[in-house]
Amino acid sequence: MNENEQGFYTEQVSFVLGQQVLLTVQEEPERACFEMVRQRIRTSRGIIRRYGPDDLADALLDAIIDGFYPVREDYGKRIEALEDAVVTHPSPAILEEVHQVRRELLALRRAIWPQRDAINAMIRDPSALLSQEVPIYRRDRYDHAIQMPDRGETYRELAASLMEVYLSSVGNQMNEMMKILTIIFDDFHTTNVYYRYLWHER
Repeated sequence: MNENEQGFYTEQVSFVLGQQVLLTVQEEPERACFEMVRQRIRTSRGIIRRYGPDDLADALLDAIIDGFYPVREDYGKRIEALEDAVVTHPSPAILEEVHQVRRELLALRRAIWPQRDAINAMIRDPSALLSQEVPIYRRDRYDHAIQMPDRGETYRELAASLMEVYLSSVGNQMNEMMKILTIIFDDFHTTNVYYRYLWHER
């Protein structure tokens, strides 16, 4: 997953793991999701070339999960900016952006769950295709995959609270406007009565 001007884009990635082969199917191979892993293979950095296809699958899953972090941080910044905007400049456009962020966070949560399930299956599966030498890394990765939707849900709750703050801010603005209109009306009424009094005096 990576960011774009709409927030983020998703694609389906499938793995087929065999005895000595890992087949990956990517909807949009030009995306940069696996570019860091490809660079490590090209330059022979790391241990990917020395181990089996299951370790390559681990590295690719790491790359997928790492792709969620910058997107998640971006939503944190967007929500912080919206917190200020709903108080200082509440407007229908701000409210629409809050709704948009909530929708995108729900889509983000739906995109994260399959990774969590896939990693959980790798941990629980005693298949001979998976090396049992690095289960701790898979558990760490699973923990990260669990934390992602939890943080996303926290952001969604914050976005929901922003809607309440927006309504409160709009209500406060309406109250201030009514106070001003009341003062203007009272001044006008007093002036009108004064002129009527002068007219009657004449």
